[in-house]
Amino acid sequence: LRVIRVVAVMGRDTDYELLARCVADPDELLDTIDVAKRARILRDSPSAGLIFTHDLVREAVLLTLSTRVRAAIHLNIAHALEEGDGSASLNIAGLARHYRGAIPVVGKAPYIRHAVAAAQESIRTLAFEDALEFAESALAMGAERELKAELYLRRGQARGALGQASEAVDDCRRAFELFRSLGDIDSALEAARYPILSFPVIPSVVDLAGAALEIADDPGEIARLSVPHAFAIYHADFDGPRAIDRLRKAMEVLKGESDSEHRSNAMICLAQVLLWESRMAESLELCTDLTEAPSPMTHATRVLAHHYASFNNAWNADLTIGKYHSEAALRAA
Repeated sequence: LRVIRVVAVMGRDTDYELLARCVADPDELLDTIDVAKRARILRDSPSAGLIFTHDLVREAVLLTLSTRVRAAIHLNIAHALEEGDGSASLNIAGLARHYRGAIPVVGKAPYIRHAVAAAQESIRTLAFEDALEFAESALAMGAERELKAELYLRRGQARGALGQASEAVDDCRRAFELFRSLGDIDSALEAARYPILSFPVIPSVVDLAGAALEIADDPGEIARLSVPHAFAIYHADFDGPRAIDRLRKAMEVLKGESDSEHRSNAMICLAQVLLWESRMAESLELCTDLTEAPSPMTHATRVLAHHYASFNNAWNADLTIGKYHSEAALRAA
């Protein structure tokens, strides 16, 4: 009966190796499985695991368990996962869920700690709904400040991936402020970077980018944040001069950098903003410099095509657009 209970709490598909670590007596394990299979309570799963023949059977077993007994089994499974050779790292989400089930006997702290790792792993594996579930449940349980900052960040990333842009920016802003107050500048910049690069046209991103730039000291980081910050300024406030000033400052910071990619990106964006501001001559000069370089920038070529079209120079516009598509094809290859 004990083995059947453990299988029921484990879930719909039970791993034999994990089950063996949960049940200390191998004879009891093998005998119970054999009897349960012959009674058509359990059967082998397609993944070489063990499952109930019907979900109703599993649900009936679970109904016989008190809250504390079920929680104790969850805790036993969580410990077995952590003790296995690599099993915990391969099933971070499962580990967190079992610690959540064990809350009646161990409290909330172990679950909150593992929910942070599970949310992060879910983001990495693109399981955004799972990440959202872990982050929201752990935040609702009252995580400590350090963990709360991480949970806000992961919830923001999950919300952004699920199309909840405004909520994502709000969460990342909370994470940024918490990390900054804790003195963790690298994590604060990570929290700011996601919404700045993903949602630069949302008005609240302007202030977040400005706050991030105040604490950034690496030239590459400054450039990476300055470009979307300038676009946020332009799209949110329609403040062309301020956006241009931000991009020129980024170019100045990057003047001595050996890797010119960041500076080129800033120049391209500056050319685009100058074009929007009808400062054609300045924008055209920047585009020409970039497209005549040994490694022409595809985006700069496209901006230059816009210029020719603006000046009603259809022949040059067609020629430049052809060059743009050729470069795009080369990059794709």
